[in-house]
Amino acid sequence: LDDPTFLFRTIGNQFDCKSTFAKERRYKFQQKFPFPGKLRLAGEIAHQDLKFMEQREIKTHNDLVLQTKTLFFQLHFNYVAQQINKQNSKIVSRLIDSSSSIYKSGEGSQADILKSQVENQMLYDELILLKTENDTLVAMINSILNQSQEIKLGKPNVKYYKPLNFYYKTLEQMAMENRPEINGHK
Repeated sequence: LDDPTFLFRTIGNQFDCKSTFAKERRYKFQQKFPFPGKLRLAGEIAHQDLKFMEQREIKTHNDLVLQTKTLFFQLHFNYVAQQINKQNSKIVSRLIDSSSSIYKSGEGSQADILKSQVENQMLYDELILLKTENDTLVAMINSILNQSQEIKLGKPNVKYYKPLNFYYKTLEQMAMENRPEINGHK
């Protein structure tokens, strides 16, 4: 418990005055007692704060996992887009070669060659943008994983699985074969 406090005050006269004329004197004793339910409530509040912080940590962890997965699939999409761009660039370069050979034979027009070259340049510009986006995605993944920005990630491999179609009889047979009660008696 805190120490008790004592307060004495006179209003209208000074404290050490010997005069009988005193307008008002006040005496005050004060002692602080703890409220019986205060400690229990403080403990419950601290417990709720702990639960809140634990939930916040779990949410932060889940958000980081979600963000990492999202960035990984964006990286996979970027990789596939680069591969498609390279294939299209090969097709357009073959188109340029065939257009220029047709033009050299005198049957084609120069406009076909120019259109193909413009398309090839557009594909090249798109490839540069995709590589820049790839570098950005790799840097973001490295920062989430708390790694150095210079670390290169490999080719993103994503495996897509076919949906499993089981029938009732197949599921029943699998359940009977894998029951722990039956396996424990074998």
